[in-house]
Amino acid sequence: MALRVEVAGYGVCQTNAPYAVFVVCVQQENWEPWTVYRRYNGFQLLRDQLIHLHTTISSLPVFNPENLQLEYLESCRETLDRWLQGIASNTNVLRTQSMYQFL
Repeated sequence: MALRVEVAGYGVCQTNAPYAVFVVCVQQENWEPWTVYRRYNGFQLLRDQLIHLHTTISSLPVFNPENLQLEYLESCRETLDRWLQGIASNTNVLRTQSMYQFL
């Protein structure tokens, strides 16, 4: 099962309390690619769920939701991309319900 994941971008949702959203692009063999949008807390929830099954899952970077500067968000995107690609390379992690729901 060849799966390619990438945190390809980010955006700022302009609501009463603006917040950052990260763009996750997913491509799997024999399927059309798809895109999901996740807030940072979605990544946190995934890690919290996976750490109970796979104790070697690395920590997430610290994220300041108040800082919506483009340079900061790009740095977070790059770090989240490396983190997500790292856990997606583990076939046991890919088979979990948590990862399935996240992607």
